[in-house]
Amino acid sequence: CIPWSWYLANDMQFYVISPLLMVSLIRWPIIGYSLMGLFFGIVYISNFVLTYVYNFPIGLVNVAKQFENFASFAH
Repeated sequence: CIPWSWYLANDMQFYVISPLLMVSLIRWPIIGYSLMGLFFGIVYISNFVLTYVYNFPIGLVNVAKQFENFASFAH
């Protein structure tokens, strides 16, 4: 529908998760860094799985193709 609307969901997730990471980094740095590593690992693994399962192109290869018909959807 709106190509940039994914950012709202992304921003909300950061808003919810970031206080947990910040508190753990301040009080227990080892646990905080471990949680950050765990979250980064989850992000990388989920991106790999989604790319592999749905045959998405690797990288930003088709970004220009996504906006070829954008004006036709807007009007």
